[in-house]
Amino acid sequence: MAPRLGRSAKEARICQNCMKSESEIKLLSCSKCRLCHYCSRDCQVAHWKVHKPQCQLNARTREMLKERLEESPDIVEINRKFKNWQQIHRPLFHHVLCSALNLFDEPEQASKDLLVVELTLNPNTGGHPHASAFLVKMALMFPIDEFLELQPPASRAQLEIAHRDHVAQTARLRKECPGAPGVALVIASLREYHILRMIPAIFPEPVDYRDYDPDWEQTFKDAVAKGERF
Repeated sequence: MAPRLGRSAKEARICQNCMKSESEIKLLSCSKCRLCHYCSRDCQVAHWKVHKPQCQLNARTREMLKERLEESPDIVEINRKFKNWQQIHRPLFHHVLCSALNLFDEPEQASKDLLVVELTLNPNTGGHPHASAFLVKMALMFPIDEFLELQPPASRAQLEIAHRDHVAQTARLRKECPGAPGVALVIASLREYHILRMIPAIFPEPVDYRDYDPDWEQTFKDAVAKGERF
């Protein structure tokens, strides 16, 4: 079941291996990327094969940021805001993916399409400074295979590895709970700073139809612009 409106980002965080939520147990972040969370060292080790490509992709992003640091001294701060923004809006990603991919009726779409989000800096941040740090310029669904084909060779190789592991994780989740979408993907990019992130959203159970939002794109843009938390 997708996170419901009103849940905090903390409540939406789960152990990427055993799926326990932070409301059940204290979670620790991956020390390398700070983007994945685990309830124990054992779970982190067990999930490393899946997480490794994501860590490598994030490492590539960090290297690019270092190269651009002299050109744009504020890039480190922007990257930090981007990471915080991503964590804050994880519940929103779940909400949007449910409707954009129609995971209520077609949970298998999580393995076929992804949500591509193009962001830009928000010159008028309001509310929570990190939650409203960016604006959504574009949000659209894209077939995963076609998206991968459009990427530069180096990035595509890493993304393909990550995607294969997500497919394997989805198969495991669906075996444990038939009807569960498994892992759905968001690609968030900040083109002007050459930042690209693959953000997995975990759906370990079937999605509740009451979460459907026919105006998901506008809801997404408005919530991000206002810095609203889902």
